[in-house]
Amino acid sequence: MLMGQGRKRLEIINRRKLIRLTQQEVANKAGISRSFYAMFESGKRGCSLHTWFKLGGALNLSENQILEILLKDETKNE
Repeated sequence: MLMGQGRKRLEIINRRKLIRLTQQEVANKAGISRSFYAMFESGKRGCSLHTWFKLGGALNLSENQILEILLKDETKNE
């Protein structure tokens, strides 16, 4: 698993399950392949900020909400 991505990745997985979307549905809405999204969920791939925002849009999360997810752990170390 990629360092620092675990908890953030789990928040995305939990959100997907909460709103009852399949990996394929999220991938379609985000404009990425299902295989890329599956590798992201499994921790085998990271993604760019742009892709995080695309995933957020697919999961009905604002860019601010995505930034909160991404920065949540970072502020504890300051």
